[in-house]
Parts: sequence; structure tokens; C-alpha cells
Amino acid sequence: MPAIIAAVKLAQIAVVVTGSVIALTQAPVILVNLAGFTAAGVKAGKVYVTWRRLLTDCPILGSIAAATQSAVYGGLTTGLFAGLQSFGATAAVSIPALAGGLASAAAGVAAMVAV
Repeated sequence: MPAIIAAVKLAQIAVVVTGSVIALTQAPVILVNLAGFTAAGVKAGKVYVTWRRLLTDCPILGSIAAATQSAVYGGLTTGLFAGLQSFGATAAVSIPALAGGLASAAAGVAAMVAV
């Protein structure tokens, strides 16, 4: 019986870790979009979060990307800036992966608490 309990606990931990890893794969896209590198180009001004483009736009005044381009690069951007712009323009948050990962992690935590 103790072996079964240990196996169940290990499975619960595996579910939490797997769900967390799946959800965290979306973090780079969310962070780059929050910085202002989006599919619409470098985002400027105040924009609000929408579920269609999860965390693409956040309610901050201006964006880090726009401020950096204006203050540092102007029209002469470098490889890093262009790379972030390209990534932000082509990468999209996978809502099913994010939701599934978070749900999996939450279910694993709930199962651990319930036992």
C-alpha cells in the first residue's frame, strides 16, 4: 500500500510539472508581446488586454519597444531589435496550450491537496 501511495504522489507531481512546463512555453511570446513587439509592428500608445490576442496588449503607457526604438535606434535598428520584432510579429500565443497547461497544473495541485 505505501508503494501505491508513493506512486500516486509521484504521478500528481508529474502532472503539476508537465502542466507548468506546457504553460511556460508560452511565456516568451507573452513577454515579447508585452514589451511591444507585436504582429502589428512596434506597438505604441495605450492599448488594452483582449482575449483574442491574450496578453498581446497591456494597459501601459507606450511600450518598451517603442521607447527603445525612439530613444536608441531611430530608423537604424540592430539585429536584436529586428529579431524581437520578427519574433513578436510571427509568434502567437497558443491558447489551448496555455489553458491546458494551467488546467493540468491546477488539477495536479488540487489532487495533492485533496489526498
